Amino acid sequence: MCPMKVGIQQDMWQEVKGKGLPLARRRLSACLGSIGHHADYRALIQLGAFRYDKDGQIAGVVTQADVEDNLQRLARRNKDK
Repeated sequence: MCPMKVGIQQDMWQEVKGKGLPLARRRLSACLGSIGHHADYRALIQLGAFRYDKDGQIAGVVTQADVEDNLQRLARRNKDK
């Protein structure tokens, strides 16, 4: 597993529509959300780590803002437990 490109959901949705695949947008969103909110995925959000697109190509890097947002989300999640 590796960090996903920011906006990967939109990219994937365009491909679903373009290929006429029988997948609801809500299902795609739920699937990506289950990955993106998982603690193992959150642990991958490290400064400078590469982000990958739907085709497995490098499509950016994790920024300091991404790391800070990730830490805030983890803190909220731990607070709720």
